[in-house]
Amino acid sequence: MLLLFRRMKAWLPLLRLGNTVARRNELEDYSEYLVLKSLNELGLFDYLKKKRSLPNIVEQFGWNYPSKYVDDLLKLLVKDKILIKKADNYLLTEGFDLQKPEVKHIQDFNDVFAEYASAIPDRLEGKFYDYTGRLALFNWDSALAGKVYQAVRDSALNFVNIKKFHNVHLLDVGCGPGYETADLWLRLIGNGNNSNKITALDYDEDLLTIAREEFCLNLAKNGYKEVTWDELQNPPKFVHGSADKMDMFDDNSFDAVYFSNFLHWLPEPLAGVKEMYRVLKPGGLIFGGQGTSEVTNLYLDITARVIKGMQGYFSREQFLDWFKKAGFIKIKTATMVNTFKAIKPNSQ
Repeated sequence: MLLLFRRMKAWLPLLRLGNTVARRNELEDYSEYLVLKSLNELGLFDYLKKKRSLPNIVEQFGWNYPSKYVDDLLKLLVKDKILIKKADNYLLTEGFDLQKPEVKHIQDFNDVFAEYASAIPDRLEGKFYDYTGRLALFNWDSALAGKVYQAVRDSALNFVNIKKFHNVHLLDVGCGPGYETADLWLRLIGNGNNSNKITALDYDEDLLTIAREEFCLNLAKNGYKEVTWDELQNPPKFVHGSADKMDMFDDNSFDAVYFSNFLHWLPEPLAGVKEMYRVLKPGGLIFGGQGTSEVTNLYLDITARVIKGMQGYFSREQFLDWFKKAGFIKIKTATMVNTFKAIKPNSQ
């Protein structure tokens, strides 16, 4: 009964967004449009108005090949009948017409998706996108501050009843530019509960610098009073390191571990889950939210993989299997965005 109640609480922030089905459909349509738009501007579809072999295409556009990224993209275009493949030749489907879909519900992510999609031609040449570019960070700050990401965070925090946390040292894995860390700090410490502590980890040193420098600004964006870093009581500790090799932390260091839409950034997600298990104390809690392929789509996957090291999206079944292999028990999920929580057993 308690689990059912917590699942209902996890759903509430997402239901308040309204039109969840419409948002998902819009996300699928818009991500498809952006990928096709990028390829169209590259000249691929004009070139494929005549039959072309893969070697012809690779030579014409200077693509890096062999490449799983190229193979996955072409398979997707054939599957969706944008291209026709006969023998080893590709041809644009007759009557192909690129139309921009109307966007009403996912405005928070428009600039992020558009920026990543514009990098697809470079990715096909074997060049990766620079995530820490200022435009990218500006767009992600906007997205993280938007209604959708706020609802995803609220869902995860409701699922574990974060208001009850006391004497908890929490590790925020993959903190990025720190917007979510600020939100966590407000809920765990900013309410006057100085018994809690937060350590935030990220692999990118530039992001960590931004996270610390803009921490007080992010607090203010969330309604907290204006303060300087030196005026903060019990500020978070920002640590540089990779989630799949957290040698800077001893075994059994944290009472709780949180991450949000992070595992798809890791080349080997299972290694990251195992490390989070290692640094978590026996009986400790891991929780958060992680989008999986059931609520994303292959066009979004192609877009995301312009970033170096990006694993891409995986299934919920894979996600749960990694947690089981790492040793977690009482693995529970809720909501379409895969809000989750699990426990490290007391006995090893």
